[in-house]
Amino acid sequence: MNSVIYKKIKYLARYIYELFLKAGFILLDALLPKNEKYWCFCTWDNYPHTLDNPRAVFETIKNDASIRKIILVKTSNRLNFSDGKNIKFINAESFHGIYYVARSRIILLGYSLSALSSYSNLISNNHTIIQLWHGIPLKRIGMLFPDETNWYKETRKYYATVCSSSEDKNFMRQAFSPILEDNVWQSGLPRNDIILMNENNLPVDYHDYLRDFRNRIGNRKLVLYAPTWRAESENIYVFSGQQINTLNKVLEDNNAVLAIRGHSNVRSHDMVNGEILNSRIIEANSIPDVNILLRLADILVTDYSSIYIDFLITNKPIIYFTYDLDNYYKERGFLYNIKKAFASEEVLNFDDFVTTLDHTLRYGTEDTTRYQSVKKLFHDYEGSSSVAVAEHIRNI
Repeated sequence: MNSVIYKKIKYLARYIYELFLKAGFILLDALLPKNEKYWCFCTWDNYPHTLDNPRAVFETIKNDASIRKIILVKTSNRLNFSDGKNIKFINAESFHGIYYVARSRIILLGYSLSALSSYSNLISNNHTIIQLWHGIPLKRIGMLFPDETNWYKETRKYYATVCSSSEDKNFMRQAFSPILEDNVWQSGLPRNDIILMNENNLPVDYHDYLRDFRNRIGNRKLVLYAPTWRAESENIYVFSGQQINTLNKVLEDNNAVLAIRGHSNVRSHDMVNGEILNSRIIEANSIPDVNILLRLADILVTDYSSIYIDFLITNKPIIYFTYDLDNYYKERGFLYNIKKAFASEEVLNFDDFVTTLDHTLRYGTEDTTRYQSVKKLFHDYEGSSSVAVAEHIRNI
């Protein structure tokens, strides 16, 4: 069969199938009573379990047999272990999926509702949707970024969201929950528990990823380079051959390795390729949850990614390689004055970046007062965030 015709038939079949799912979901959502003991967790594409904030909450309640945990997977892969009680892994794009979503009172998101499944925009207000998001925002998000108009309709379905400080609370309320009044829980972000918890308490699959990556870096210091995404692929920084040689020298002199992790939105335009990978510059895209890498990293190199805000809780050095600062500000904009929100001075070109990297590898963070001030700006809570969020949900 002609490949073009085959693709068209496959697309049409998928389209018709999704129409049936949507129609079935509308019917079930209207007819089925909601069970407050059914908690439905989102997953990321091509990963057989949830990640990030939803995963941390899941780990807190996984052994509570009174709660049925529904993991809405979007891949045919399955984890080869069973950890917890009363857990169901359900294909989101299936009739089982629409049944369990329709029955679940609690739905926990880590991204847009529209990304949960093909029918999730049809979810009614009879569900309690908790928007956990996937970081503490530095850039404009949700309704604070007018170019993304979908949020105006979606956020009206949310029951609550989370934050980590009074400043963060203000922005999260504006971005996601203008009609929720005080349902912005200052609980901290559950994902931060993954960074700080005792290694023995990590889930089985996280243990495996942690062990495998440790074996790759050996006894060397780990520098993690994790920039945010760009709307245009040509704005992604790619190291030249000469710059790679310079980096290799700095890494060798300091017994360090540089792990590059591209943002999931732009990995099709990855900075990592066979020409630059070597024993001291490696890729880190294979690790599904970046919080595993934040546990290991000795230094974080990033730009405007909120990943640095999570890393602040480790008290380890951060380098801001902001080579396109002016353009990015015009493209996305920031919620904070970066002079107050960055824990150190931004680095605007490669030569200064290499100098800063070498100095930081040797001497660590210089301005610890500034570092702790920025940390306090973003992290103003105590205790386990995962437990706090789970208790908030139980008390609804």
